[in-house]
Amino acid sequence: MDTDHAVAAPEITIDLRAPGAPPVLEAWRVLRGDGLPFDAPHLFSEVFGRPDRLASVFVVDGRNTVLRRADLSAVGRRLARLRATAARLAAEMLGAALRDHIAGVGSPRSQGEFPDTHPTAPLVAPFTGRLGGRLRHGAAIARQALYTEFWHIGVVDAPISSVLHTPTPKNVHWIKIPAGTVYHADPFAHPNRPDEIWCERYDYATRHGVLERMRLTGDRLESLCDLEAPVHRSYPFMTDLGHTPIAVPEASAGGQTTLYRLESDGALGDPVAVLPVPGIDPVLFWWSNRYWLALTRADLDNRSNLCLWHAATPAGPWTPHIGNPVKVDVCSSRGGGTPFVHDGVLYRPAQDCSRTYGGRVVVNRVLELTPTRFREEIAAVVSPAPDWPAPHGLHTLSAFGDRTLLDAKREVPSLAAVAARIRARLNLRRRRQTASARS
Repeated sequence: MDTDHAVAAPEITIDLRAPGAPPVLEAWRVLRGDGLPFDAPHLFSEVFGRPDRLASVFVVDGRNTVLRRADLSAVGRRLARLRATAARLAAEMLGAALRDHIAGVGSPRSQGEFPDTHPTAPLVAPFTGRLGGRLRHGAAIARQALYTEFWHIGVVDAPISSVLHTPTPKNVHWIKIPAGTVYHADPFAHPNRPDEIWCERYDYATRHGVLERMRLTGDRLESLCDLEAPVHRSYPFMTDLGHTPIAVPEASAGGQTTLYRLESDGALGDPVAVLPVPGIDPVLFWWSNRYWLALTRADLDNRSNLCLWHAATPAGPWTPHIGNPVKVDVCSSRGGGTPFVHDGVLYRPAQDCSRTYGGRVVVNRVLELTPTRFREEIAAVVSPAPDWPAPHGLHTLSAFGDRTLLDAKREVPSLAAVAARIRARLNLRRRRQTASARS
């Protein structure tokens, strides 16, 4: 053999071939929840439109160790879009697993082993599964057209850590009730002004969210001013970590995530750092001698992924976590409030959007967080109470000194909101047609 032209055996083989091809020993594979290769026919036909099922994708190595896992909601979007989102996330997970391998980072123990089963065709016939899914999807779209979500802001007279022991908050004081086509959501307390709360004000008539500064007086929220912006903004997370008070509002429609300095008068100041990432529900916190920024990337999926960045100062430079996205789980990834430390342990509230947007809040206990590792487990599930005025969802839990802010939703048939949505869509279509004609 000519040793000068010898080719070294590959360290890793990735088998992405169609089903039916001879197996490659010790190869990495991308599998669906039923054990079939990702590109086998009838992907997710058996779970499409079913609120009790998740669309799952696994990256496994040659020993069936799960290197990465994604769990997506199978309701609320078309089958083609569900498949496209799963394919995009599968590619991201495969890349993250490869980066872990190159850096010498082993797979988190919590990922477990993929069952060594003999894959079979879905139990539900593909045609029947797609037909049932389309019917359920159509029913969900019809409900969305007839029913409108309105969010209510409330205050709980207990610290945010109390949800670890009382999963359904008691004695909520409801301080902001929707009116007309407008609601308020995403409440966060100003770190240096004990009576000031920032939140999103959303109007179905404009389909545009703005940030509003409000003062809590007794059981009433009084408006101070709006923080206008050309793009939709929401989720005005704020924190003071001992240096400069920082706000990180969501503005993913603008394609970036911006950290702002909070001025001495409480106003939003100049940018401290800008990440060219469309971040949804971002939060900033300090852990293990560094700053962390956690968010959901809108360009991957708007409800199921968690990505992390870290830096020595809020101004950066910000370094992405080597495992991004560190988690893909529609049940417990997207941010749902203020991270907090209790008894020396870091906890991270997240949304469970598996059945509906903002269905409930899951509080995750962070087990491991370093620039190369991340693991967390569910510590508590916080659900809305049936006797609340807004019993259909819970979206945010945020620290408010010794109290806790939350927002909960009520789904109601609202002709005014439906008419406002129709007018807004018609206006948007006319603007696009006008812009197209001018170009």
